[in-house]
Amino acid sequence: IDVVDIKGDDSLHNEVQGAYNALGTQGGVVYLPSGEYMFRKPDTVKQHNTVTIGSNTVLRYPSGKGSHQPFRGIYAYNKHDLYFSGITFIGTQDSNQTGIWFESVSYSTIENCKFDSMGLRAIGLNNILVTSADSVCHHNKIQNNFISNGNSNPGLTLGSAIFLIEGACYN
Repeated sequence: IDVVDIKGDDSLHNEVQGAYNALGTQGGVVYLPSGEYMFRKPDTVKQHNTVTIGSNTVLRYPSGKGSHQPFRGIYAYNKHDLYFSGITFIGTQDSNQTGIWFESVSYSTIENCKFDSMGLRAIGLNNILVTSADSVCHHNKIQNNFISNGNSNPGLTLGSAIFLIEGACYN
């Protein structure tokens, strides 16, 4: 599904969320078109076996100053076999922004993405409501990504770039 096929407003959210929602139970591929877009709401991956591919796609975050709620650009809960590539996430150094957040996601890959000025973290992996081996975050690959703090804080603090909740990762 190419997100330009889904009608929405001037942000990319309605198109992306519409594409995720339109995937059948077997999952599928969502293509993000080239361009720069503003996140207005988080996008939630609802199916297993979902591939999200960008092509010079830049997703910008709105300023969340004054908000205490975390803003997670792309969110997945209790899914497996997800793949993200070719997407640039640009935050505003707000303390509540995360690029991609996995909760109880397994056998998934994030590669060839860029994360810049994410105030909270670029990528988060978390286990919640762990009741069985299928409900934990495991066998995920995070590779060939670029993470920076933007111009205001040169360098990188790895602890805030990729956030691993205790027990979130095992092989």
